[in-house]
Amino acid sequence: MSELNVVERSARVTDFFELDPDRGVLRNRFDKGRVFILSANAFRIIQEGLYEAYSTGGPAILHQMGRSYGRALARNKIAGETEVKFVTDLQMLGSAAGWGRIELTGSITSDKDSKLVFRNCVFCAASPSSNKPECYFLVGMVQGVSDEVFPNRFKAFEENCMRKGDKNCEIILHRTA
Repeated sequence: MSELNVVERSARVTDFFELDPDRGVLRNRFDKGRVFILSANAFRIIQEGLYEAYSTGGPAILHQMGRSYGRALARNKIAGETEVKFVTDLQMLGSAAGWGRIELTGSITSDKDSKLVFRNCVFCAASPSSNKPECYFLVGMVQGVSDEVFPNRFKAFEENCMRKGDKNCEIILHRTA
């Protein structure tokens, strides 16, 4: 089993985003699309609102939001076509965007299962404890990026979650084809 654990250089916010303070506009550097910042606490409030309004449908909505977002990231060339480029871009973007530190254990291209480890997961940062994994948006995002970069080859699911007391959030990419 191969491991690719570290980004070769540190990611900077300015590698991915540019701010026009005079206009109050933040854009990504890839397609110049406008972006905004969402705090971990604001995400928690959105998540709680979805759970309250849609009960058991809340997780599915969060997953689909993440999946659509992941597909958009990949379409904007943030995720590369090779395993190393895919992981490096995801690691750098995750770090610059404040998602946490991302590491890969295993090989996406050759192993049946590989694992993305999210250290200091922002999606768990302001959220209460739970008895099950709850990173539905994050799992959806990983699934969406995977769908675009490696079509119909993987199913993403969360094995460990900081919200249920685990040290890190861990998403498994299980090869299906």
